Amino acid sequence: MSTVHVLPCGTSILRNLEKGFGNNLPYSRLRHLLGWARDELRLDAPVSAWSGSFTRDVVPLLGSATAWSQPVALSAEIGSLLRHTPAVKSEDLVVLLASDTPNGMLAALLNAGRLNRPIHVHMRPVLDLQDSGEPLTDHGSGEPVHIIRIPGLRPVNTATFNDALHEIANAMLWAGWLRRRPHGPFAESDLVVHLAGGYKATLPYLLVLAEYLKGARSPVRAVCLHEADPDEPDIPEPVEIRLRRVNWQGDLSLLEKVHASADHPGDDRLKDFAYTRSDGRYVLNDLGTQLRLFLRCLA
Repeated sequence: MSTVHVLPCGTSILRNLEKGFGNNLPYSRLRHLLGWARDELRLDAPVSAWSGSFTRDVVPLLGSATAWSQPVALSAEIGSLLRHTPAVKSEDLVVLLASDTPNGMLAALLNAGRLNRPIHVHMRPVLDLQDSGEPLTDHGSGEPVHIIRIPGLRPVNTATFNDALHEIANAMLWAGWLRRRPHGPFAESDLVVHLAGGYKATLPYLLVLAEYLKGARSPVRAVCLHEADPDEPDIPEPVEIRLRRVNWQGDLSLLEKVHASADHPGDDRLKDFAYTRSDGRYVLNDLGTQLRLFLRCLA
């Protein structure tokens, strides 16, 4: 049976490549990659606008950029996948959630390249079972790695991060719900959420979404692997993150009540988490608004 692996993707691979450039990628070429990302991976640039230069300028460097004597130390994402038990199979679905920045997308592309699979890119999450992104490369073998760029995921403050909540939820619905539907391509597959990389602010939110997905369609697991130090002799194992048993139908009912009326919904378990009391009225906050839409998709 196959497994769906979802990983928020950070930029540790760029920092680690810079530290190890003497053995892998000459610093001048790393700077070339960073410059390519700055020029090509603009926020509004479709894949078709930069796929040609990616093939020309980046693909020839993928081998040296990702050839690391200790691949589990290459990045938090690669380490989490390689240390996962049972081992990740070629038919498993791997989904990388990239931030809405040039370096974030470049890091996702390099991580995907290290997996030696075809790469598909989604410029934003789409709630469509048939959506498979835009093919970028057909190198390697196995199920393609899917990179989903999360619009607005540049959390410089709470307001900008809240703008990305809806897109993160949609990415989780596409990977963890639609693809795992009874007649979907990964029907009955496990879902594993790797809380290893990416912006730290996304991790508790992804944990909440994983708990709701587990309530609607098990099995769902969450794991966290501390990034390894190449100089340390002992490589850490992934840590299992326990997921609560949640009443997602009941929570949806509460959120619907708050959405429809300013009255008390009859239960305080989501108060100050998904809704608040303000001037005598009960209103959904940004998280509550997104959770309501997320849970409605599970209903």
